[in-house]
Amino acid sequence: MKTQKLYYENMYLARCEAVVTEVRNDGIVTDKTVAFAEGGGQIGDIGIIVKDGVGVPFFDTIKGVGKPLVIQDFPTIQIDTPVIHKVNPDDIGGFLVGDRVVIEIDISHRIKTTVHHSALHLALMAATKYRPDIVRYIKGCNIAVDSARLDFASQMRFTDEDMENINSEIKTMIEQGTPIETFKHNGIDDAWDWKCGDFVIPCGGTHVGSTSKIGEVIVKRKTKGKGIERMIVAVTNELLGVDDYVRD
Repeated sequence: MKTQKLYYENMYLARCEAVVTEVRNDGIVTDKTVAFAEGGGQIGDIGIIVKDGVGVPFFDTIKGVGKPLVIQDFPTIQIDTPVIHKVNPDDIGGFLVGDRVVIEIDISHRIKTTVHHSALHLALMAATKYRPDIVRYIKGCNIAVDSARLDFASQMRFTDEDMENINSEIKTMIEQGTPIETFKHNGIDDAWDWKCGDFVIPCGGTHVGSTSKIGEVIVKRKTKGKGIERMIVAVTNELLGVDDYVRD
């Protein structure tokens, strides 16, 4: 059974009521959730599942098996997936199918993954101004709480001038407070695009609604062996705050 992903409807929603639909060896599945499930390089949310006033921690959130989506000009992904809140095995027995629970995310954790994800897109957006075809060389990415990175399979190296220009472009975009939009790709649930200015890319992660909410961004480069160039993004003094989040 698929899980309704409320973070797509409101990325600043921190809490929701839900019903347990499956109890697995590795975690709890519910009919809906505010917890972001790991995907697109972004790590999953952490938080608590509250039952009868008692909070049980979940230490990761992942997607189960859904249906493959294969369409032109969009990455192949799984849609209509269940979302699994991973809990300690000792806590599994405390849940039954049909239980009414409350899911609350760790807002501080979400803030850091959100600003790093949006900042990483700004870095890519800025890089395309100097390497217009760089998107086609993306090999992998990771978005965590302390940094984010993009790996490119390319013999071309970013120069010191490239990095100076990219950092300058990002600073300007943040100062301008450019709106950021996320929307369904062709109206398909679980298939999302990210847009800032004229730059649009497929992305199902969590994001700020404006570049002004990101904070201070530093982008560096690192060569990772032959043919791999890594771009590392770190955000400090993030401007997205706990007060920006709401509970239902």
